[in-house]
Amino acid sequence: MVITLQTDITQRTIALNSRNSAPYLMNILYNFGIGMLVEKDNVKRYAYPVRNYFTATDTTIKRYRFSSTERGTMFFSLSLPLMFNHFTVKTINGVFNSAGVYGLKAGLGYFYKRDKYLSLGVGAATNIFGEYWLVDTGYYEHSNVLFASLKNNHAIGSFDLGYGIHFSRMEWTKEFGDTTKKDVVARNVGIGPAISTGYRFGKYFRIGCFYQPMLYDINSMKFTAYQHYFSLDLLWQLPIRTAGKQR
Repeated sequence: MVITLQTDITQRTIALNSRNSAPYLMNILYNFGIGMLVEKDNVKRYAYPVRNYFTATDTTIKRYRFSSTERGTMFFSLSLPLMFNHFTVKTINGVFNSAGVYGLKAGLGYFYKRDKYLSLGVGAATNIFGEYWLVDTGYYEHSNVLFASLKNNHAIGSFDLGYGIHFSRMEWTKEFGDTTKKDVVARNVGIGPAISTGYRFGKYFRIGCFYQPMLYDINSMKFTAYQHYFSLDLLWQLPIRTAGKQR
């Protein structure tokens, strides 16, 4: 498919390339790819991008999958771990590494410039249930995190990149299955950089990675042993206030 774009000072022809459609690719799941062999010569196996947005700057015209977001737009976000959370938490005698599948993040965002926004988020995650299922040594070790973060974000085409700071409480617990033994707990409260990336694949949905190392311990007022929280999430982002175009 060929599209011709005309502005006051330039004209450009853009070819939209077709690609394999989602139903064609689903043959891999439903019939181990046999259907792809049957339909390989069918023109209906191909589809064009559903969304196409074009921008013109001087003599340059570019195509994007999604339109730019205008200044003044606000949104609410909610995310859940897509596969796992990973923790590295300081204990009373070392470092505990673990992974889990439970967590929740929520936040608000505000576009202060076109395709640039501030985001404030809070969240919690734990690996407690995974550890209870997998460990059988007379005691259970598990970890969790509570945090708040403030980030500056750039929306670049289908990708988002965020960076800022987080305030977190990371906790490690060694829990005995014996009432005669007291559980051992280590809590660390600190700050560090907050980094996130996201890929937009729908109008409201993204897949994102969150990485939050804790580098400074507020309790001891000194730099602490390395700790971190990492997660791969499915993110839902819903506009709660939209803005018209502004110059």
